[in-house]
Amino acid sequence: MERFCWVIWMLALFPGCGDKDQEVDPCAESECDTQAEPDSAEEDTGSESGSDSEFDRDTNGSSDSDDGVDTDREGDSASDSASPVDSDGDGVPASDDCDDSDPDWGLECPWAQVSCGAYISCGLRQDGSVECWGYDGHDIAETPIGIFETLAVGADHACGILEDKSLSCWGSDYEGQSSPPAGEYVAVASGSVHSCAVDAEGDVTCWGASSNDFGQITPPPDSFEQISAGNVHTCAVDGGGQVSCWGGEGEGVDYGQGESPEGTFASVGAGGAFNCAIDETGELYCWGWNGYGQTDAPSGVFKTVEGGQYHACGIRDADNQVECWGIEDGGSADFGQVGGSPKEPVLSLSAGGYHNCAVLSDQTLTCWGNNSVGQTDAP
Repeated sequence: MERFCWVIWMLALFPGCGDKDQEVDPCAESECDTQAEPDSAEEDTGSESGSDSEFDRDTNGSSDSDDGVDTDREGDSASDSASPVDSDGDGVPASDDCDDSDPDWGLECPWAQVSCGAYISCGLRQDGSVECWGYDGHDIAETPIGIFETLAVGADHACGILEDKSLSCWGSDYEGQSSPPAGEYVAVASGSVHSCAVDAEGDVTCWGASSNDFGQITPPPDSFEQISAGNVHTCAVDGGGQVSCWGGEGEGVDYGQGESPEGTFASVGAGGAFNCAIDETGELYCWGWNGYGQTDAPSGVFKTVEGGQYHACGIRDADNQVECWGIEDGGSADFGQVGGSPKEPVLSLSAGGYHNCAVLSDQTLTCWGNNSVGQTDAP
């Protein structure tokens, strides 16, 4: 377990190396002193795992959505084109609405969704194409081939659901996190070194985290509709609004994030070692580790909530404005991911390690927070 904990820390995603009885930053422990820059993280994780992870991209897969973000895509998809033409050779046929050579647009195809990882961000355009920016260890920032319906970004791997509802993953695979199962799926979520997906029947399948040290790939045998993954745990909402969480088990990582709350909820967003959920009235309820106030949720009615490493963000129902909370102390982990929220309305958002991105009302992207490797330099 010591090796696994160290590897996740080098990805700057794993807040659980300390004593859970002490309300301190888990990074204060000696094993967690260095929040490595991505370049060193890539080198260290490769040597620690005993082999360099392969860039595993399943181009035959397909499928789904992530983290409770509304990923409804407006406009015609590429598959609706009567005579699809792959004009730029990226594997995505152009449509009349999203052909970037169409003079009616004059710009790139609008964005439908964005997902943030530790030091990486990926966006999904309305034509089903994906672009990633930021950290490129294990080729995670390479453009995946295919027409996607949704995507989910983890620490240094990402997964998405393709047009045929199959899964496609790329990036680091040293724990099997980029080797998804076959089948058809409707939702997907990615954590530190694991991912989970929901099929059409509501059954959850998880992969990665090969040793399953913390129970994060052992979902309950229930039927779920929405799913979100944290560092070493996962939470999902069933058809009746009940939230179930699993993982986060073991000394030094258990901050209550794997516990399931009472009540009825519309969605859940898993963070580093905490979670926030929106109840049936639109109010927020958060639980788990609260070292930086990340579970001190604001009052009001929200339509979306997302968990980051030490912070969370939500979209207010009344005006579609973003509000973030958690770390904002000017310390070494404060990169403006809370205070730098956009002032204009947004359609959807995603919280990453120390940064966030959102799709604005005009379907362009904005990102804020840590930009050490270009993770907020949205196209």
